[in-house]
Amino acid sequence: MHVQIGASEYTAEPGSLVFIPAGAPHWNWNAGSEDEVHAELIVPAPLPGHPAAYAVQVPSLSAAPAEDPFYVRTLDESQFDPDRFSMVALADRTTGSRSCRISVAQVPPGKGTPLHLHTFDQ
Repeated sequence: MHVQIGASEYTAEPGSLVFIPAGAPHWNWNAGSEDEVHAELIVPAPLPGHPAAYAVQVPSLSAAPAEDPFYVRTLDESQFDPDRFSMVALADRTTGSRSCRISVAQVPPGKGTPLHLHTFDQ
């Protein structure tokens, strides 16, 4: 997937997380020859009767930093603990997200979390 966030263009390879902060103008496109499929989370959800997006002018492109882990991140699987349930955060307050946390969990055979609940959607 190709994505422009602000004035910078990025390429997100399979397995990447694209983080778009609230208020950042952006758009994405498929420059390939096969369908591009991605999951999208909009958090928090818009209020009933309010649009999820607003049209804006596209900023002129400038060179994106060669390594900009803030907007496009790949999963570092070395952070998983192979002996127990473990999670790696891709977006949270430490990476610039004020509204959500996006993590990838790895669960070895026979392992899991204790029964629990959250006060928010998961």
